[in-house]
Amino acid sequence: MSHFHDVQTIQVDKDKQVIQFTRKREISECDHGHIQISEEDSEVLCTDCNTKLNPVLWIAKYLDQLNQVTQRNNRMLAEVREIQAKLEKKNKF
Repeated sequence: MSHFHDVQTIQVDKDKQVIQFTRKREISECDHGHIQISEEDSEVLCTDCNTKLNPVLWIAKYLDQLNQVTQRNNRMLAEVREIQAKLEKKNKF
Protein backbone atom coordinates (compact mmCIF):
# COMPACT_ATOMS: atom_id res chain seq x y z
CA MET A 1 0.00 0.00 0.00
CA SER A 2 1.24 3.33 -0.97
CA HIS A 3 2.10 5.82 1.73
CA PHE A 4 1.74 8.62 -0.79
CA HIS A 5 -1.24 10.48 -2.15
CA ASP A 6 -1.67 13.07 -4.89
CA VAL A 7 -2.39 16.66 -3.93
CA GLN A 8 -3.73 18.81 -6.73
CA THR A 9 -3.89 22.58 -6.49
CA ILE A 10 -5.20 25.28 -8.79
CA GLN A 11 -3.82 28.81 -8.62
CA VAL A 12 -5.43 31.68 -10.47
CA ASP A 13 -3.34 34.74 -11.29
CA LYS A 14 -5.84 37.38 -12.42
CA ASP A 15 -3.16 39.90 -13.34
CA LYS A 16 -1.41 37.57 -15.76
CA GLN A 17 -4.67 35.77 -16.64
CA VAL A 18 -3.06 32.42 -15.94
CA ILE A 19 -4.51 29.35 -14.29
CA GLN A 20 -1.76 27.12 -12.93
CA PHE A 21 -2.44 23.47 -12.14
CA THR A 22 0.06 21.63 -9.95
CA ARG A 23 0.13 18.11 -8.67
CA LYS A 24 2.54 16.69 -6.13
CA ARG A 25 2.82 13.49 -4.19
CA GLU A 26 2.83 13.79 -0.42
CA ILE A 27 3.28 11.25 2.31
CA SER A 28 -0.09 10.04 3.48
CA GLU A 29 -0.79 10.43 7.18
CA CYS A 30 -3.11 7.43 7.28
CA ASP A 31 -1.56 3.98 7.73
CA HIS A 32 -4.93 2.31 6.98
CA GLY A 33 -4.97 0.56 10.33
CA HIS A 34 -8.75 0.21 10.54
CA ILE A 35 -10.42 -1.41 7.59
CA GLN A 36 -13.77 -2.74 6.50
CA ILE A 37 -13.92 -5.72 4.14
CA SER A 38 -16.81 -6.15 1.72
CA GLU A 39 -16.78 -9.75 0.51
CA GLU A 40 -19.63 -9.22 -1.93
CA ASP A 41 -17.92 -6.21 -3.58
CA SER A 42 -14.38 -7.61 -3.13
CA GLU A 43 -13.31 -4.29 -1.63
CA VAL A 44 -11.23 -3.18 1.32
CA LEU A 45 -12.10 0.25 2.72
CA CYS A 46 -10.02 2.21 5.22
CA THR A 47 -12.51 3.45 7.80
CA ASP A 48 -10.10 6.17 8.98
CA CYS A 49 -9.68 8.01 5.67
CA ASN A 50 -12.46 6.38 3.56
CA THR A 51 -9.97 5.24 0.91
CA LYS A 52 -10.60 2.12 -1.15
CA LEU A 53 -7.54 -0.09 -0.87
CA ASN A 54 -6.18 -2.69 -3.24
CA PRO A 55 -7.26 -5.99 -1.61
CA VAL A 56 -4.24 -7.95 -2.86
CA LEU A 57 -1.77 -5.34 -1.58
CA TRP A 58 -3.62 -5.13 1.74
CA ILE A 59 -3.43 -8.92 2.16
CA ALA A 60 0.28 -8.90 1.30
CA LYS A 61 0.93 -6.14 3.87
CA TYR A 62 -1.15 -7.94 6.50
CA LEU A 63 0.68 -11.24 5.94
CA ASP A 64 4.05 -9.49 6.13
CA GLN A 65 3.07 -7.92 9.47
CA LEU A 66 1.72 -11.26 10.70
CA ASN A 67 4.99 -12.99 9.76
CA GLN A 68 7.00 -10.33 11.62
CA VAL A 69 4.88 -10.75 14.75
CA THR A 70 5.15 -14.55 14.52
CA GLN A 71 8.94 -14.40 14.18
CA ARG A 72 9.20 -12.02 17.15
CA ASN A 73 6.95 -14.30 19.20
CA ASN A 74 9.06 -17.34 18.31
CA ARG A 75 12.25 -15.52 19.35
CA MET A 76 10.69 -14.58 22.69
CA LEU A 77 9.53 -18.15 23.30
CA ALA A 78 13.04 -19.42 22.55
CA GLU A 79 14.47 -16.93 25.06
CA VAL A 80 11.95 -18.01 27.70
CA ARG A 81 12.83 -21.67 27.17
CA GLU A 82 16.53 -20.85 27.43
CA ILE A 83 16.00 -18.92 30.68
CA GLN A 84 13.86 -21.73 32.10
CA ALA A 85 16.56 -24.28 31.27
CA LYS A 86 19.19 -22.13 33.02
CA LEU A 87 16.97 -21.75 36.09
CA GLU A 88 16.35 -25.49 36.25
CA LYS A 89 20.10 -26.19 36.12
CA LYS A 90 20.76 -23.56 38.77
CA ASN A 91 18.10 -24.93 41.12
CA LYS A 92 19.34 -28.54 40.94
CA PHE A 93 21.51 -29.55 43.88
